[in-house]
Amino acid sequence: MHLDLLLGRSQEKLRANPRKAWYQNLEEVTADGDFAATFHLQRPQPAIVALLASGYAPVYPCHVSPRDMRQNPIGTGPFKFVEFKPNEHIKVARNSDYWKSGRPYLDGIEYTVIPNRSTAILSFIAGKFDMTFPFEVTVLY
Repeated sequence: MHLDLLLGRSQEKLRANPRKAWYQNLEEVTADGDFAATFHLQRPQPAIVALLASGYAPVYPCHVSPRDMRQNPIGTGPFKFVEFKPNEHIKVARNSDYWKSGRPYLDGIEYTVIPNRSTAILSFIAGKFDMTFPFEVTVLY
């Protein structure tokens, strides 16, 4: 986990770092072997465990720059990055090396980027997409 990057202490910078405040209490992290680390805090912070376990706590590799990660992200999740075309789509494919055998169930996912909310809703209603985000639609009874 490239915590210096998240803390804003590295030479490289993230374009946006909305969770920087989560780690302000963190002094340093020391490795205790290949599979363990100790988080040294300035004061007790019970919520640090929940923050680290959330889906919003990225692990950035030290050997890849933030600029490269924006264009060609890497990771160990169920899907691997395939392609990103700004204002068009993001494509990911099944990660055959994923740690849980038989997963994911899908061969891939294509996220269509539609900046205009009206166009996105009309495309969903027309059946072009399988899902939309709940905050995009207001249901009236």
